[in-house]
Amino acid sequence: MNRGLRSANISTYQTWQDMKARCYNKNCHNYQNYGARGISVCDRWLESFENFFADMGAKPNGLTLERIDVNGNYEPSNCKWADRLEQRWNQRDVLMLRIGHEEKPVEAWARSCGVHAETIRRRLRAGWDAESAVMAPAARSNQYIKAARAAQEDKSHE
Repeated sequence: MNRGLRSANISTYQTWQDMKARCYNKNCHNYQNYGARGISVCDRWLESFENFFADMGAKPNGLTLERIDVNGNYEPSNCKWADRLEQRWNQRDVLMLRIGHEEKPVEAWARSCGVHAETIRRRLRAGWDAESAVMAPAARSNQYIKAARAAQEDKSHE
């Protein structure tokens, strides 16, 4: 191993070591979420840090190694450097919504459309379709709720 490359890129080297431990070390605290689920490291990266470094480059400050497909393996076509928020959105327990041809986590839709994520979740629980739950402005949805309540009250007084 090229010790100069390793020592100059200690953070990247630690990421490579941690990736292998998650997949192959049954004593690793995260093994159940990786190796036990069948997640593995491609042979090229398993063989050497130099190969991992050649494919991924140095780990940028503040970013972590992410698998694009959370059920896929660690390999060049399925990995990238991502910030913690982006990684959070790519976990198995995140609610994904498809609108048209685009699929994103509720939190990402909320951020891009200016509607709170909890508002979107509440709308979905109330039976709204994904597009309406995301695209309707919050103030407008409150008007719909008030109008629906008023209509129900009018019916009860008839």
